Amino acid sequence: MTIATLMVHIDGTRSNTQVLDVAGWLAERLDAGVIGIAACQPIQLDPSAGVYSAELIDAERDIVATDLKVLQTEFEGPNSKCGRRIEWRCATTLEPIAEYVADQARSADLIITAVSKKALLDDARCADTGALLMGSGRPVLIVPEFTPKPWFDRVVIAWKDTREARRAIADALPLLKIASKIIVVEVADGNTMEEARLRVEDVVAWLKRHGLAAMAAVTPRNGDDSKSLATFASLNGAELLVAGAYGHGPVREWAFGGMTRDLLLHEDRMVLLSH
Repeated sequence: MTIATLMVHIDGTRSNTQVLDVAGWLAERLDAGVIGIAACQPIQLDPSAGVYSAELIDAERDIVATDLKVLQTEFEGPNSKCGRRIEWRCATTLEPIAEYVADQARSADLIITAVSKKALLDDARCADTGALLMGSGRPVLIVPEFTPKPWFDRVVIAWKDTREARRAIADALPLLKIASKIIVVEVADGNTMEEARLRVEDVVAWLKRHGLAAMAAVTPRNGDDSKSLATFASLNGAELLVAGAYGHGPVREWAFGGMTRDLLLHEDRMVLLSH
């Protein structure tokens, strides 16, 4: 897989500085184009106000248009680091913002976004990360608000013998070629450690056939898998964690509950998820 086009989601409810910096750095490193994308839902007028005047409706449209223009300027402005091959897409939409971005992802190889904590309460203004992952058919790179460079030097691949994990590692190949240290790790119980080691050694051998040197590791399950992975990633100084995204229930419950929430909301490490 090659990454020829990045799609970076610009969100008016949070800082986009780090997302844009990472997108610009990757665009230069991968010689990729960048599509900036944003969406706003119409302002919800109070039904108790009665009949809406044309002036009020026009004012609403002007506010949304201004918001989108501000986001476009942030993406295209003089301080942008996204390079020369850029494109801007935006819309006022009645559908959830994540659905609009997911639909447009047909034009890109990788989506770059951040988790807005406001999305936990207000998905009318923010892109629901779970819905974006489930609906886009593209890998999603989640960037925390601040993470120091280097960004992709040390990578931990969270292995689980599933379709989603296989998809994630294949999607991550262009980013893994940037890394200087790659570890494939599986969380296992004491009585399954040897079987887990054989699996991750198979994955390391597969990476070697793609020209990538990686190490195999098995870490004991200590509580839940997310805590075990987070501890392992921290001890190994990982800047990026690659994992499969699993959905077995309502999108919101899946995206912001349990292991996935812990992975997404980590404050000092990027996460690449594929479904």
